Amino acid sequence: MGQFRSKTIISVGFLTIMLIIVFFLVVWMDTVAKNKQYLGDVKLKQDEIYTITSLVEQLNGKTNNIHRYVEHLDFSAGQKIKKEIKIATENVDQLARQLFYAKQSHNDSNLRVSVRDVLKQYGVMQQEIIVLESSDKREAERYLIERLYPVHGRLMDMLQQMLEAHKTSANEGLNSALSRNESVYYLIVMLGIAAILLGFLNIFVIRQTGKSEAALLDQGMRIRKLYEITSTPGLTTEEQIRSILKLGCQLLGMEIGKVCQIDTEKNTNSFLNVYAPEGFGVCAGTVMPLDKTFCSITIKSDETVALYDVSKSVYGKKFSHLAAYTATAIVVNGKDYGSVNFSSNIPKSTEFTETDKDLVRLIGAWVSATLERRFAQEDLVIAKNEAEAASRTKSSFLANMSHELRTPLNAIIGYSELIKEEASFNGHHVYDKDLHTINSSALHLLALIDDILDLSKIEAGKMEFYMEDFSVDELVSEVAETVTPLMDKKHNSFQVKLQENLGVMNSDRLKIKQVLLNLLSNASKFTEDGSVLLEVKLSDKNQDEVRKSKDILFIVQDTGIGISDAQISKIFQAFSQADVSTTSKYGGTGLGLAISRQICQLLSGDILVKGAIGQGTSFIVTLPLGVRANPES
Repeated sequence: MGQFRSKTIISVGFLTIMLIIVFFLVVWMDTVAKNKQYLGDVKLKQDEIYTITSLVEQLNGKTNNIHRYVEHLDFSAGQKIKKEIKIATENVDQLARQLFYAKQSHNDSNLRVSVRDVLKQYGVMQQEIIVLESSDKREAERYLIERLYPVHGRLMDMLQQMLEAHKTSANEGLNSALSRNESVYYLIVMLGIAAILLGFLNIFVIRQTGKSEAALLDQGMRIRKLYEITSTPGLTTEEQIRSILKLGCQLLGMEIGKVCQIDTEKNTNSFLNVYAPEGFGVCAGTVMPLDKTFCSITIKSDETVALYDVSKSVYGKKFSHLAAYTATAIVVNGKDYGSVNFSSNIPKSTEFTETDKDLVRLIGAWVSATLERRFAQEDLVIAKNEAEAASRTKSSFLANMSHELRTPLNAIIGYSELIKEEASFNGHHVYDKDLHTINSSALHLLALIDDILDLSKIEAGKMEFYMEDFSVDELVSEVAETVTPLMDKKHNSFQVKLQENLGVMNSDRLKIKQVLLNLLSNASKFTEDGSVLLEVKLSDKNQDEVRKSKDILFIVQDTGIGISDAQISKIFQAFSQADVSTTSKYGGTGLGLAISRQICQLLSGDILVKGAIGQGTSFIVTLPLGVRANPES
């Protein structure tokens, strides 16, 4: 929040000062442009004033020359004056052109026209006087006095009027320019002030940036130290928490660090983990009344509590046993649990910074996660112990029950066979069917009990294997002989395909035989008027790879009802079959495949299955050959 406020203040300050500078620059440029325009107008007015003044002088000189010319009798002198009149006339014409073709304002345009008309009239009279003087001097004198002098006077008045108007306009322009120059002066002063403010703001920004960088470096250093503690191998949870509390005290300048469990209903504050120097008398396991400790404030606050001097706070009288305190609430499994707090008997010289508060919040979050993980581990240990106890109870129960059930079942099987033989001997064939049903049902029940016992042994990790050398050909022959009646019962053709020179296999012969019988029994059960193939071969690799890997494949392939991809994921689960319709139609407990696969995996092999609905099924048993000696190799 502090960094956010600083950035906002800096941004707003920069923007304000830049807007002020831009405003002053715009006003300054406008003022300079207008001053330039005014000065240009003043220069034009001054030029026109000079032109009018020169015109007045030239006209006065010209009129004097005409007067001298009329009164002069000497021809040679008259010619000289006449030449001066000619020169003066040319100068007047030139000045008149400058005046009339100059930039005109609306105010003096009519006056200029009048001056031009009177000036033309003056020129005409001048020529007439020169002509009269050569013929009649008296008439010329009279013409000069009565007609030319009044026109000259009127012309002088007009030019004087123009001269006064131009002087007034030039003075106004100069005054306006002076006023604007004064405004420019003030604008320059304001720009200087704005530049000074911008400089101070830059200094403030640099200092704030330095503080922010220092705070970030400090925060990074603190996070690195926390990480080093939490990632140290070999530390227990209690040791990690104590190390974290110690580090928090060092970084915050505090003396005591605690993790407290709070019970608001019982009004208790229990110290779970404590770090404190010797002699402070604060130890884990202490239980205090909640309302007598700062934790009663912490558990109710959504923010980090940070009091650098408790005596200057509203809690100074109530909790006078502490001088400085900072804490944050911790939540475990979504519920308020307690607090992580650091305290000292000596006040801090400065307030807690935002970096300090972030550190307390970070430690609180880590402690919350650690406690959740520890409680979860404790729950897992309890659940594991309970599950192991239940598994042992189940295994014991199954072992006892299997023994207790096998004894009467073996008696039923034995007595049913004896009664069947005796009935057959005495000719009571009417009981053969019932006695056969009793015997087959007892045998089926005994097989189920054997499957459940095998499953319980596998789950308990107590399945025992007897590894021996045996001939693969002999094993397959025994399996084929056993399942042939089952194939005949369903009118299935049964074929065995053996690769030559399979040799000797080292494994648990009875377990492998159990797996093959289970797979072939299933193939026969789900196939009717079809075919079943048992193929045995080495893995499809070159000879060197075969000898190195020593894998043998038992492939059971049928043309039965088949299986879908969705059903494949379920058939190896205990007490599960492909679907409900299969169970109701073909029966079974769903243990055979589960037990078979686990036996293969315990023998470092596996069972894979492929198939499609209506296209039969193939089970592929992969087992290590385990050959120690092959007589034919």
